[in-house]
Amino acid sequence: MTSWQIGLLIVGIAIFDAWLIRALIRSKWTPFAARHPARPPLAHAERRNFQSFNLGLFNLTWSIHVAADADSLHLIPARPFRWLGMERVSMKWDDVDLLPGKRFGGRRAIRIGVGQELIGPAWCLGMAEAREGRGGGGTIP
Repeated sequence: MTSWQIGLLIVGIAIFDAWLIRALIRSKWTPFAARHPARPPLAHAERRNFQSFNLGLFNLTWSIHVAADADSLHLIPARPFRWLGMERVSMKWDDVDLLPGKRFGGRRAIRIGVGQELIGPAWCLGMAEAREGRGGGGTIP
């Protein structure tokens, strides 16, 4: 293959990958974002950038900025993912249920709707546990 053919192949693969990612976003993230509209985080929210989450089988490794406050978990997609159509999400702690046990690598899981599971870092998803004693989301047996 000549160099221009290789370049054309690389561009074609990149376009296909972007199309595939956009299709996944529309099928998984967009309905999730519609149920949990974004709100501004509280001033004292703990923030960390480039965190990894899984929404079902949709793997978002190092692509989500997080702000966790006493009221909500705020997920802000990194800029390239926002360009592809991912929207910001704010989930009230009262609307989620912490699933029991830890996942591999110190990650936790919360149930965010019927049959939907969000797996992410224990530092932020574990905050759902603190809500249990105050009438917030409870642990699923």
